[in-house]
Amino acid sequence: MKYYLTKTDVRRGDPQKGEPAIVATEVVMTKPATYKATEGARQRWTAMGIENLHVIEHKAKRYNSLVREQNKRRKAEKKMTKADLAEIAAAFADNDEENKEEGSND
Repeated sequence: MKYYLTKTDVRRGDPQKGEPAIVATEVVMTKPATYKATEGARQRWTAMGIENLHVIEHKAKRYNSLVREQNKRRKAEKKMTKADLAEIAAAFADNDEENKEEGSND
């Protein structure tokens, strides 16, 4: 038998966007593998601080539907632009200058 690892995220829905009160998303984290390998991955990821991990028995229909949902969510997200990167770089530059000024005052 094959098993895979999923992560469940639960959050409050945004009624202004027409979401239900509670929104739960399940994300596939690994490819199907043996139970021993999947359980080992779960233990390592839990040790790193990742919560809400579950070992699930591989059933192709459910696994494929989860992957399809995941791809739809990923493709619907806003793509990062050069303007976004410029804002991030400017914020880091400002933060860097503030740190240098604080260090020189001591």
